[in-house]
Amino acid sequence: MIGRVDQHIANATTTALLLDATAIASAARLPAGCVRVVDEIDSTNAHLMRAPARAPGLPRAPVVLVAARQSAGRGRRGRRWVGDASHGLAMSLSVERLRRPGAPVLSGLSPAIGVALAETLARESDRIGLKWPNDLYRGGRKFAGVLLESRALGDSERVVIGVGLNWALDAAAQQAIDQPAIGLFDALPPRAERERIAGSIVAAAIAAVDAFFLSGVGDAVSRWARFDQLAGREVAVTEDGVEILRGIADGLDETGALRVLAAAGVVLVAVGDVSVRAAGGDPGGAARARAARR
Repeated sequence: MIGRVDQHIANATTTALLLDATAIASAARLPAGCVRVVDEIDSTNAHLMRAPARAPGLPRAPVVLVAARQSAGRGRRGRRWVGDASHGLAMSLSVERLRRPGAPVLSGLSPAIGVALAETLARESDRIGLKWPNDLYRGGRKFAGVLLESRALGDSERVVIGVGLNWALDAAAQQAIDQPAIGLFDALPPRAERERIAGSIVAAAIAAVDAFFLSGVGDAVSRWARFDQLAGREVAVTEDGVEILRGIADGLDETGALRVLAAAGVVLVAVGDVSVRAAGGDPGGAARARAARR
């Protein structure tokens, strides 16, 4: 039983569904009631973020919301996520946990989720990469983005993980996107495969969240290196459009922050307030960050 969150989701339009909620739940190893698929909604992330808190005593099971279309889909920095309903996946996962002193800083969850999804999708397709903190690439072009948001709910905290993914892109779809983009595959997979992969993404994200809140970023730092798109490249760190730092990307530190080898030494860039892009042009756009000198 999911409680009031499910009732909130049920108010959305639920006709002409493209994917099957039961199949996704089965692939994610979740009870069927944990997954909802709707025809159209403003934003899956926004919907789960504003859902009412569960009544005391109700189970804290994950909630997954998949939408065929979003009228106000969002990426990082308020950017609009552009995607065709039949050729892309738009979904969000909501998990809740009791708040406790000393819990890991949530900024480290972004790269941890990124690694988990990259590993999962590398089993499905080729040339998978990651641009810090969690943009997913294939062959040097972006095919998916992840948006993490959180909300305090009394003694609990809700974390919502939004995933926007291109299954396959034709020439017209690529022209509609303001950066070099690609699909996870070169052709649209059958619906059953999309449902299976959506479920595997959910399962990987849940496992990553559980591991993060148990022990922090942990071994995600070493696992990141396999997919790192920025390693050894010159990057520019900017704030409000003004460059404040330039150096060589050098992987992650133990908290998931990006290490930048600058003239004055190692600078750690954490998800937050500034932008990081490969110097001389970045096909993936800017990532929100915060810089702190070590």
